[in-house]
Amino acid sequence: MLRRRVRSALLIDFDNLVSKFGAPFCDRVENWLNWLEDGGFDPGGPKREFMLKRVYWFTDNDVNRPFFAKHGIDVSVTRAVKNKEKASSADFDITIDAVEMSYKIKNLDELIILSFDSDFLTVLNHLQVKDIDVVGMAYGQDRPAKAFRRLVDRVIEKEEFDIAMRYVRPKRGLFGGAIEQPQEALPDRPAPRASATPKPAPASRQPQAQRARPSKPVFDLKSAAALAAEAAASAPSAYISKRFVSRALAKVEGFEVRGPNAWLGCGSYEAMIDQFAKINPKLSVGRVASGALALIYKGASEAA
Repeated sequence: MLRRRVRSALLIDFDNLVSKFGAPFCDRVENWLNWLEDGGFDPGGPKREFMLKRVYWFTDNDVNRPFFAKHGIDVSVTRAVKNKEKASSADFDITIDAVEMSYKIKNLDELIILSFDSDFLTVLNHLQVKDIDVVGMAYGQDRPAKAFRRLVDRVIEKEEFDIAMRYVRPKRGLFGGAIEQPQEALPDRPAPRASATPKPAPASRQPQAQRARPSKPVFDLKSAAALAAEAAASAPSAYISKRFVSRALAKVEGFEVRGPNAWLGCGSYEAMIDQFAKINPKLSVGRVASGALALIYKGASEAA
């Protein structure tokens, strides 16, 4: 059975990437684009179908247009910015487009931003609240990189993208499967003889003891709420996404999102965060534009 491809959008901060990878970033567009489409950053996961591919750069880089246009990547020319840290408005334009795409592209599953800039934390959290997976890049062990890794659903490390630029898509056979080298056949051997051990005499039937029903686990919702509040304090937005909360609670013993004890025995995510808001004064619950309930971090000052 064929797996459904993930409906994804790809936004590329050219200046940021070329400063890390140099000319090969342009020369090997086909390699790293195939790596992304084949889900190289998501081992075992499905392939991607890009609903939109767009690169952002300043006018001086327009000489690179043929490398990207050849692979169906749109070009957005950014404005110059008089800032010591930034040469163009790429991060602003990417942020605006990311929000617009979450509304314009129907059934968007995922957004990939190719940039090591941590300024995208807020918009990525906004997309997660709308149940859109986010994929970003990280490099090093500084505080922004660590915060980025905690937030995104999947992260592409710099070392992984170095490999992506040398990626060669495997050849496919007649029916779509990857061509593999034939394995050496095992030699034919006679089937082992059945043991001549006599069958044990049937035991006399004894009445079975009635199985005791497993007791329902009791979860410490107060500690779990404190854990969620601690994680929420590092989030880039007041609204905390469902998956961000789920990752924070993964360390709670017995935590699961399905089954009879789902969401710490509350039955649903909405019921659980409602309990958290009643227990912890730093948390509250609000309704986002899509109509879904989301956890809100108020902080110590508002809770006082």
